[in-house]
Amino acid sequence: MACGAALWRRLPAALLVVLLLSGLSGQAARAQGSSREGAAPTPSAPVPKPLPRGSSLQFPAVTLVDGRVLPPEYWQGKVVVIERWATWCPFCARQNPNLNGLHLDHQGKGLEVLALSTDKSVQTVQAYLAKTGYKFHVAMMTPEWQARLGSSRTLPELWVIGRDGRVKEYVPGEMFPEDVAALSHWLQP
Repeated sequence: MACGAALWRRLPAALLVVLLLSGLSGQAARAQGSSREGAAPTPSAPVPKPLPRGSSLQFPAVTLVDGRVLPPEYWQGKVVVIERWATWCPFCARQNPNLNGLHLDHQGKGLEVLALSTDKSVQTVQAYLAKTGYKFHVAMMTPEWQARLGSSRTLPELWVIGRDGRVKEYVPGEMFPEDVAALSHWLQP
């Protein structure tokens, strides 16, 4: 038992050394100008961070994948849950049924869900929605939405926009079903 405890105490230090060495070797390779085949390019401009809590969000007109257009006024005075997602994302696939339930349970009370797909094809999203039967609003992630929400490498990603048009909550990653259901508390004044 004492041997196991000693190992666990040393494990974080060993992991830190491995991470530092791997990071240094990557920096050295970039400094020498070498590129590994298949390596992700290093961005030349800083990537904007996701829209933070407390920020104001001005909704653009939203063209849904079914062709309907919802004007900016449609969202005014409502609590809007915005999700960045993709059809191929397994975490999104687990979260979306809960978001659909949230939307169905509360849309008449002033809460709506808008899912912005990062998929490349509208047809892929339409086929996915036909298969799943989700009733929340779905649009494609556009450069305009990207500029408003910022960039991230996380899916799913969720923002709650209050009735005042400000970000009340930001959640990167999948949420537990009970946490999705609890988003309805933003309806309370």
